Amino acid sequence: MTLGSARALYLLTPDDPVERQTRAARIANKEAADAARLLDNVGAAKDGMYGELARQTATLRTGAETLLVAAGQSRRSMINETDLLRAVAPVLADGLENPLATVMIHWNQTSGAAHARSWTWNVWEQLHPADTAARIWSIPTALAEKAWELWNQRRGSDAPPALPPDGWVPDFNAKTPPDDDSDEAIQRPPWF
Repeated sequence: MTLGSARALYLLTPDDPVERQTRAARIANKEAADAARLLDNVGAAKDGMYGELARQTATLRTGAETLLVAAGQSRRSMINETDLLRAVAPVLADGLENPLATVMIHWNQTSGAAHARSWTWNVWEQLHPADTAARIWSIPTALAEKAWELWNQRRGSDAPPALPPDGWVPDFNAKTPPDDDSDEAIQRPPWF
């Protein structure tokens, strides 16, 4: 959640729409590089789902490269997680003594816990586990709130609601645009 919220905030922060596109292309290149690493691990078994992932990865990379070159950037420009968090930390300055340190501490602790690093067991040992969990979730929540505010500002809403409108639900049955080889849209599972 921290990285997802940070990505949204990173994309929405600049006033200049070209800079927002350039940032999106940097994130897309990182996504394409991560997917390519997975595909390299899969090796020759690039059929079915992996074949589709390979096609989508190539399309994503091509689109990102086009945007980056048009903006005068290297076609391989991307942003890693640490630089992404550094870029958005100042937006959290409200109420935090040192936003960058706070974001990085929480990121490292949650990442360490997710990767079963033993040093995370002793962090904030004087706190009850529930307090530690609340502190960990405070950062992605703050990032998501700032991203929500910016999203509503970008779409022209002066008084954005705190939550999506009543009755709003995600469309998990949405279809992707038709493939070049098909006249019909391809049904995708919601997590794809």
